[in-house]
Amino acid sequence: MAGNRMGEQTRERIITAAAEEFIEKGFERAKMEEIAARAGVTKVMLYYHFNSKQNIFNEIVKNVVEEIKTEFRMSIEPADRDDPAFFPSHLNLMLAYYQKRQKVLRLILSEYILRRQENESLTVFNDVFSLILNLAGKKPEDSQEEFLVRVFFFNALPMLMYSCMADSFCQDFNISPEVARQVFIDNFMRTFRAHTSV
Repeated sequence: MAGNRMGEQTRERIITAAAEEFIEKGFERAKMEEIAARAGVTKVMLYYHFNSKQNIFNEIVKNVVEEIKTEFRMSIEPADRDDPAFFPSHLNLMLAYYQKRQKVLRLILSEYILRRQENESLTVFNDVFSLILNLAGKKPEDSQEEFLVRVFFFNALPMLMYSCMADSFCQDFNISPEVARQVFIDNFMRTFRAHTSV
């Protein structure tokens, strides 16, 4: 039992160290020996837990997906969906979460989504899409395929892009972050609400 806990803690240290290394240097330039050193483990121990950088990176993505699902549930499940303040409040909570995780989300956006390798699949996000489908709902006349396209291209990607780029955008174009956020939320709500039961 104690060994399992120590093994899990070692895996977590490796994942944390790898995320820091990937964020600083990018996936391609990061080295396994540097990840091991940062995690305080030997290369043998690193390879015992993960046999490649790609496996570590995939684990980082899976962990972020699990965190997003947890945040989404915490934001949406206890809420009164008939309350007009519910949806903007939910969006603000999710944007605050995404901005807290901005560095790792930028990493995922640039390395996993924009520079996808053949062996990487976007199906890792299926659980998030299913959760949105179940909690946000879809119109009965919509096919699941249509709903998934909307969720990915008009929900997930805009939220991700806004969270990753809003700071730079506001600075470069001299726009108040508060104004940009409100404009984003207003437009996001109009687009998303038009196609769901939320």
